[in-house]
Amino acid sequence: MVPRILETAKEIAEFLPVTPTVQSPLLSKRYGFEVWLKLETESPVGSFKARGALRCLKVRAKEGHRTFVTASSGNHGMAVAYAGQRLGLTTHIFVPKNASRRKLDLIGHFTPNLVLTDGDFDAAKVTAREYATKHGFYFIDDGAELTIVEGTGTIALEVLNVIQPDVVIVPVGNGALISGIGVVVKQLSPETRVIGVQPEGAPTMYLSWKERRPVEIEKAWSVADGLVSRVAVPMAVEMMNKVVDDMLLVSEDEILEALRLFVEAESRIVEPSSAAAVAALSRPELRASSVVTIMTGRNIEAGRLKELL
Repeated sequence: MVPRILETAKEIAEFLPVTPTVQSPLLSKRYGFEVWLKLETESPVGSFKARGALRCLKVRAKEGHRTFVTASSGNHGMAVAYAGQRLGLTTHIFVPKNASRRKLDLIGHFTPNLVLTDGDFDAAKVTAREYATKHGFYFIDDGAELTIVEGTGTIALEVLNVIQPDVVIVPVGNGALISGIGVVVKQLSPETRVIGVQPEGAPTMYLSWKERRPVEIEKAWSVADGLVSRVAVPMAVEMMNKVVDDMLLVSEDEILEALRLFVEAESRIVEPSSAAAVAALSRPELRASSVVTIMTGRNIEAGRLKELL
């Protein structure tokens, strides 16, 4: 897959700049080892998701598809809408009504076809898939779309051009991000450990990785809403089993404390989903001298960030 990820990096370069990989002096001092930050927050859409969305739409458009449907809790939907706008393709984005207002506004900026749904993300996915099937449109299942994994893998290429760390810490939602990063890391820097992080209240992929099979849970919630899903995608679980060295769970209190710590140390805005990676830095499982944390996104309303802090 690495050759396809290298191809993807060239393909999306005209739309996306290389995001910074920088060392954090204050966090490094606090934890006693080098802490590096991969700032996907600096993407034009404020998250890593545009990489996979651009790759997916470009590949599928070459196959003849012109209209795309997906479900999202926010950032993925915004990225697909952004990619559609840049490539001249039509997108329909299904999002739960209780999603972040900022994310909903940004999706609406890139596409007129924003559909609000009842229930959680997994319920929105069911509705979106039914709509795509009915109208003959291409349905993008984020965690089961190989082209999206190819997009996320470009993050690891950029990291390894700067540093070959002992550990890469990746917040895990549906598994596409850590799968793409893991594929590249295990091929190009096999000594680097890939560690995923999920909230205690939304451990779907953690349990799936532990049990080596897709797991479905009844309820899932976290302040890190980008990491919440109830139903594991089989393809993502299979890929994670091959490239992930460990999975950690962090509590809501740990996420909020990490959010405060990061904002104070870096003076940067991040989502709680990004802060989950920072929350893992204190864990003894790391045993590292250099760690890269993937800061996945910044799309949070100022009022909500102030409330959480």
